[in-house]
Amino acid sequence: MENSVTVPSEQWLGNNGKARSRNDALSKVCGSKVFARDIRVKDMPGWPQQQGHVMLLKTIKADRIYAGYDLSWLGADLQPDRIVIAADLDKDGIVFPEEHAPDPLLPEGKVPMFIGHPVAILIWNDFERFRQAKAKLKFNDKAIRHGDIAPFYEGDPYGSFRYVRVGGATSADEDEFASLKDSILFPMLRNRRRVWNSQPNLHGNLTERGLFYAERMKQQINTPPDNWLVFDERYKTPSIEPAAMEPDNGNGWYDPATDSRPDRSEPRQQDPG
Repeated sequence: MENSVTVPSEQWLGNNGKARSRNDALSKVCGSKVFARDIRVKDMPGWPQQQGHVMLLKTIKADRIYAGYDLSWLGADLQPDRIVIAADLDKDGIVFPEEHAPDPLLPEGKVPMFIGHPVAILIWNDFERFRQAKAKLKFNDKAIRHGDIAPFYEGDPYGSFRYVRVGGATSADEDEFASLKDSILFPMLRNRRRVWNSQPNLHGNLTERGLFYAERMKQQINTPPDNWLVFDERYKTPSIEPAAMEPDNGNGWYDPATDSRPDRSEPRQQDPG
């Protein structure tokens, strides 16, 4: 079964050694199973035949207190078979890694960290009810109850660092200083702002040396020689918290007999546009 999914049936490599097409091109356009999300447990030898289908219920406003959810309008037939909320994670002692903290599932009474903050995991035991419920829930704000207007969530940046590179006398010489050779510079974070607790020092530790070279470059740019052309530009990029351009997907199940989790996962792939 694995070969039927991962090995392309078409000859993607031409006789001239150049690719004729993507190795999964025909599989995709013909609707074959390509991604892990295309594959159900009945396709996998030795896997359980019962499969659940999951949807994340997310907030759509980041400036309102989350006041709970309401799925009653789905009707009795389309209600999830299991709903997991923040209180369930707390009760079972499930803690996410710090980079996903503090609230992987938003508890009631808090303001979301971002638009699309998950509030619940909805689980259906059969695909058809899942498909119908998901169609009703998508792009529909009736499922979320919003409370009072609140200030946007604020927290420390995920990280801050600085790269510094000073080349050698010629392109063939070793760099005088380079973050990839010596050290990346990491500041402290205070009140969501970076603070350098080290001083520039040519003969100090790696951070102090890096700051020395960075300060020297700044002075050179501020007072450049006559034969230098210096460009000074500013730009900003949007912050898109949880959105990847490619689908991350995988299948897995827990085997209580062996206390293990057999799985079939796939790396990120980008659908052709």
